[in-house]
Amino acid sequence: MGSIESGEDKMDIIQDEAENDEVVTVSDLTKEKIAKKIKGPITPVVSDRDQGFHYTNNGKRIFGDVNEIRYRLELLASEGVLESEYKGSYARCPNCGSIRLRFLLTCPHCGSSNIEKRSIVRHLKCGFIAPYNLFQQQRGGLKCPKCGEPISFEDGRVLDSVVSIYSCNSCKKSFTKPKEMIKCESCKVEFSPEDADIIHLNEYRLKTPLG
Repeated sequence: MGSIESGEDKMDIIQDEAENDEVVTVSDLTKEKIAKKIKGPITPVVSDRDQGFHYTNNGKRIFGDVNEIRYRLELLASEGVLESEYKGSYARCPNCGSIRLRFLLTCPHCGSSNIEKRSIVRHLKCGFIAPYNLFQQQRGGLKCPKCGEPISFEDGRVLDSVVSIYSCNSCKKSFTKPKEMIKCESCKVEFSPEDADIIHLNEYRLKTPLG
């Protein structure tokens, strides 16, 4: 995962690039400046930095706060300066707005993500039911712990999946359904999928003729 630039580093970049007329910053996204600065589409790019996305124009990143950039682009679209095209929807953090999210399965009893999954299977010949790992032998291969028959899948299905069991290494409890959670990689807040916000990302182009 790439490092996150500090505010001072970003300002240095903007100042260093300011002499280049092709560089676009958030301050250029106004009615007065945008026609002179924009070449081609303004495109959203999903990444693993900052809020999880940024905008580019003519192959170069638009500098500035990404939420302010998006606000200005939407404002210019509502005023008829830009036309927008839907590119995708993403879940985002209700705390900081980032789309850099990680899906978690957690223990419904203690909330820990330190859980393990085990498959419970049935030996179709003798009917013995146990976790799949009990059928595994130290030197490889499978063998039924009850009837002692070696298990081979060459002749078709021998084991039938019954259910999946989860166990928590923190509180030592077992359960059949883990709790689904989301962790924000930007602010580290955890929340349920139901609490996630939705963001629509659009591509923008200058209207022709402008105005």
